[in-house]
Amino acid sequence: MSNVEVADDATLKGRTLVFRDRTQAGEALAEALIRLGWHQQKVVLAIPAGGVEVAVAATEKLDLPLELAVTRKLHIPWNREAGFGAVSWEGDVTLNEPLTRAIGLTHAEIQMVIAEERATIEKRLRLYRGDAPPPTLIGKRVVVIDDGLASGYSMLVTLKALRRKGVSETTVAVPTGHTRRRAPPTPRRQDPLPQPTTRRQLRRRRRLPALARPHGRRCPPPPQNL
Repeated sequence: MSNVEVADDATLKGRTLVFRDRTQAGEALAEALIRLGWHQQKVVLAIPAGGVEVAVAATEKLDLPLELAVTRKLHIPWNREAGFGAVSWEGDVTLNEPLTRAIGLTHAEIQMVIAEERATIEKRLRLYRGDAPPPTLIGKRVVVIDDGLASGYSMLVTLKALRRKGVSETTVAVPTGHTRRRAPPTPRRQDPLPQPTTRRQLRRRRRLPALARPHGRRCPPPPQNL
C-alpha cells in the first residue's frame, strides 16, 4: 500500500482505561487529527454502533459533516460475540479464512451468516436514512472512525467499499487498537490473526476450538498462529 502515513501516541501503548468514555475518546481523536493536519476538507464516516458516539464527539470539535458506514461483523453461528470477517453496506465481504478453516465453518454456514448480516444492514440503512439518498463520496477525502481495532476486518471491508465508491483519500482514526493492527489493514483476505495479549484473551482463544464443536461436530486443529 503506497502513500501511507501512520501516527500514534507512544505514551498510551500498553495502557488500559485511558479514556473515560467514547465521548472523551472522540474528542482526543479530533485533537490528534487537528494536530496532524489530517482533518481539513473531509467527511467523517462512523462505523456503527460503537464508532458513532466517538465520531459525534470528534465531528463537533472538527466541524465536519458526519455520515455512516454501516458495516457488520460476520458472527460465528454458535457464538455471536465472535466473528470470522465482515460485510459492508456495499456488499463487500472480507473473510478471516484461517479462522473459518480452524473452526470448520462450511460454505453454507458462511453464506447463511452473510445473508443474515446483509439483511440487517438493509434494515439499518432504512432506519438511519429513510428515503434519503446515500452520500456522494466520489473524489471526497474521508475520515473513518470506529471505537477501536481488534481483528481489523470491519475496517478493512469498509475501506474496500470506500475505494469502490471513488474516495480520493482515506484517514482511519481509532482511539485504541491491537498492536498488530497499528499499520493500516491491507487488502488481502488471508490476514493473519492477532495474537492474544492478555490472560483473558488467551483463555478465550484457547476455548475457541470447543466453541467450534456444536452437536458433536469435530473441529480441525487450529493453525500454528492461533
